Amino acid sequence: MRIIEMLIVGLLPIIGMLLAGTGTCAGRRMDVDQFVYEKTLRSLPKKSSNQAHRIADAILRESKLRGFDPLFIMAVIAHESRFKVEARGSHGEIGLMQLKPATAAWVSRLNGLRWDGCESLTNPVTNIRLGTRYLAMLRKKFDARDYHYLTAYNLGETRLRRFLRRSKAPVVYSNKVIGHYVAYHSQLAGPLRLPGSEPH
Repeated sequence: MRIIEMLIVGLLPIIGMLLAGTGTCAGRRMDVDQFVYEKTLRSLPKKSSNQAHRIADAILRESKLRGFDPLFIMAVIAHESRFKVEARGSHGEIGLMQLKPATAAWVSRLNGLRWDGCESLTNPVTNIRLGTRYLAMLRKKFDARDYHYLTAYNLGETRLRRFLRRSKAPVVYSNKVIGHYVAYHSQLAGPLRLPGSEPH
């Protein structure tokens, strides 16, 4: 792992709390919102560009509700699906955040959300809502000061725990997501300012 990535990984739980009206980020919030809208529009395939506004709204809203930096959620989407709304994974994953139907149904049930089967995941707003809530659930289960919850999103809890029992957790996935995350903040053209809030 490169030095910058090691530093960012260690700071993820703090950086992931850049919320509206919180800490020193408050003065930059409009810049962040605008960046999310513009980057979402540019990243979506042309046929999905008419959904840019609602997708950006969902990223901003769900990030705020779950205590994540919206650029972090964008980084997950960028790596998982490259912003392809209709993306399908090799193991049955669906949509922007590449959720498996069984996982999405479980997250829906635990959060009291409506679940209409696999078709629910083809709705980008629902996909982002469930994916962000799943990440928040994993953050509570694993050490928030490390990247394990992000790795668990990719591998699943059971596989990650097997790796951890051998004191060896894969970092390839987390490195790639963090690479997108660092790039987004670089494009935002401003240093990371870290508030002192705690995640929800």
